[in-house]
Formats: sequence, C-alpha cells, structure tokens
Amino acid sequence: MNVVFLVGQFPALSETFILNQITGLIERGHAVDIYAEHPAADVAVHPDVARYRLLERTFYEKLPERYLARAVGVPGRLCPGDSRDVAIRLRALNILEWGRQAGSLRLFYTASSFLERRADYDVMVAHFGANGLRGAYLRQIGATRARLVTAFHGVDLTAYPKEFAPGLYDRLWRTGDLFLPISDRWNGLLADLGCPLDKIRVHRMGIDCQRFAIAAHTRRTAGEPVRFVTVARLVAKKGIEDAIQAVARIARAYPALTYDIVGDGPLRGRLQRLIGELAVEGQVTLRGEQAEAGVRAALRNAHAFVAPSYTPVDGDIEGMPVAIMEAMACGLPVLSTRHSGIPELVADGVTGWLVAERDVVGLSARMAHIIEQPVISADMGRAGRAVVEEHYDIEKLNDVLSEILAMVNANSSGAMVSRPSLDGSSSRIGSRNPHRGD
Repeated sequence: MNVVFLVGQFPALSETFILNQITGLIERGHAVDIYAEHPAADVAVHPDVARYRLLERTFYEKLPERYLARAVGVPGRLCPGDSRDVAIRLRALNILEWGRQAGSLRLFYTASSFLERRADYDVMVAHFGANGLRGAYLRQIGATRARLVTAFHGVDLTAYPKEFAPGLYDRLWRTGDLFLPISDRWNGLLADLGCPLDKIRVHRMGIDCQRFAIAAHTRRTAGEPVRFVTVARLVAKKGIEDAIQAVARIARAYPALTYDIVGDGPLRGRLQRLIGELAVEGQVTLRGEQAEAGVRAALRNAHAFVAPSYTPVDGDIEGMPVAIMEAMACGLPVLSTRHSGIPELVADGVTGWLVAERDVVGLSARMAHIIEQPVISADMGRAGRAVVEEHYDIEKLNDVLSEILAMVNANSSGAMVSRPSLDGSSSRIGSRNPHRGD
C-alpha cells in the first residue's frame, strides 16, 4: 500500500509513537510519505529518522506565517499543474464552502503541497484530530481519494474541541473511514462527541521492547541510595512541580535519594527556581533534553519512574504516555496518578502505585514506600515489563496496524469490517469494550 501520514511537526522527539508506526509500516513493505505542517524545533533527532531516510519522504505545508505573504504566493502556485490540479486549488479557495480553512489560505497551501507530490495514496493516517480534519478537507476538495484513518490521543478530544464551536469534528465523522483512539477512555469520548460507533477501534501506541532492557536495580537492598527519574516535556500537565515538592517533603529523612528530570520545555526556569526555593539542589537535577541513548541511560540507572500527571486549567490532558511504557520495559516500578489512560497502563499495587492528581502528600508517601521496600519494587518492575511485552510491543501493534489499514483500503466504506487482534482473533469495529491488547 501507499500510505501517507498527516502530522503537525516532524521529526519530533516527543512523538516517537508516530515514528514507530512509520518505520514499522516501511519494514512491512508499505511505501510511506509524511506530510507535516512544519519541522520540529528539536535539536536532537531520533536515529531512525536518518536510518530510514525519512526526511527524503517528508513534505511540508510551506504556509507563510504572514497572511499577506500567503496571498502573494497564491498566483504562483495556481500556474503549475494540469487543469484538474488548478481546479482543485481554486476549490480550496471557496470561503462559502470551507469557511476559515479557505479564508486563511491554509487549505490552499495544504492542497498545493499535496498535489505537487503527485502521489496516488491508498490510505492517509492522521495523528490528532486537527490533522484528521486536514485529511477530510483534502478528500472533499478532490486532492486525494485515499481512505482516511485518524488516531486520537487526548488533548484533541478534550481541550481542542472546547476552543471551537460544537460539532467541530462533524465533517470528519462523515468523511473519515476509521478512528483509532489510543485508550478505552477515549473510545467512549469519541462516541460522546458524535463519532459513529461502527467506525471506532481502539489501537494503542507502543514501544520497541528490544531497545529497553531490565537493569541491575532489581538487586537493590534496603538503605541503598534510590534514584527516581522522570522523562517528560516540561509542561504543566506532567505534574513535575508536584514531584519536586514530594521529594522536598522526604529529603531530610532520605538524604541519599536523587531525582533526575529528563526533558525540556517552557517550565524549565520555573522548575529550576522551585528547586532552589525548596533547597533540594543536591537531590533534584534538571538534565535537559536527551536523545534516545540518553533517555535509555537515565532509565537504566534509575530505581523508579515518576509520572505525576494532572489536568491543568487549560484542559490539556495526557493520552497514555509512552515514557511510562519505556520505564516499565526497563523494569522500573511506576509512581503515577489516576489520570486519563494511565490506569489502563499502570495497575495500582501490581506494576506501580497510583495516587490522586495533585496529591503531593500521597506522592511523597509512595516514594518513601519504594525506598523502604526494594523487593516489592523489584517485583512490580518485573510485572511491568511483562505487561509491556504482552500488550504494548510495537512489533505486535504494527502487525495489527498494517492489517487494519489493508482492511480499510479494501472496504468501500471503512466501517464494520472485521478487525485483527493481538491473539489472532477478530471482532467488529465499534466495540465499546475493546481487547486490552488492541
């Protein structure tokens, strides 16, 4: 099949879950292109981008930031191409039909970039609802006849719809062929937003388990220094401020504990100031953004993973953090919160501990428990590794994804087709209680 991914930015270190799907489909013999709005701002780049020569397969929207520059560029982009291409471009300028998408000229530039490639795609895979809408518009103006599959991750079902009028996704529900929420929770919310049940199928994100190995932390003894770690963008919903405060609560009782925070983002300065205010500079360290090898090293050297996510006032919410999967693959017990899809991944008391959102006291108590109970923590870590191997292994999930896309491509409507599962059985798209391994 010829597959095109519609994404916001590429390549982005924080979106390895998209990269893993792209490389997985390439390995399974599919031709894959990537259409992105713009390049990511990341300095570090995942090695798979070069290994698979993905930048040669990536095409950007090329939308000028200033409206005047967009308008000036329209005549030049109308000239090339055959009459059909010109007609499609002109259709993309119809404000009465497409509203602000046409008025902003975004649809025109998206369509032009798509048409310049002159590729005959079988399936479009859009990650996040906004990119699904881009795909829906491309189909409706005639820029492509490819089937449209949209993956929903969380914020695109919570905060994003609130920014716009009700019925934001109505066009997408009508035009799209299949919708892939990444968790059971989003499965139900999709239906609540009006998505047809027979077009919904849970498909989880996953990781390459072979890249993450259980390290020596299972041999820790009581009283040995304990290293906590977080890998995350430094944004509000990650709850890192709560974790720093939790460490400060028990720092005197456990002066040998350390807490490393791997990642970067807009809250870095604020978090650094908090570390100073709480006088925990000797125990809490902001390590900055790290490439894949640096992340693996941080996990390999840690004893427990901390992910205290919460829902901030802007409604930005987690999906099912891939960083937690990576930590579990390394045999780390996970200390997290009852937030979004995290309880579907982390079983409280089995593979880690879950506390309420913003519960600093609960976080600090569980940190102390992890320090005092090394055997229990090690058992949780091994259980977590088993869960990831069974349900979140990207090789298994990409096998399923490849079959899903083939079924959508072969089906005239994309709805009510048999769906493959990890155990080799099949069921119907639209189940409200999907198999945990989907």
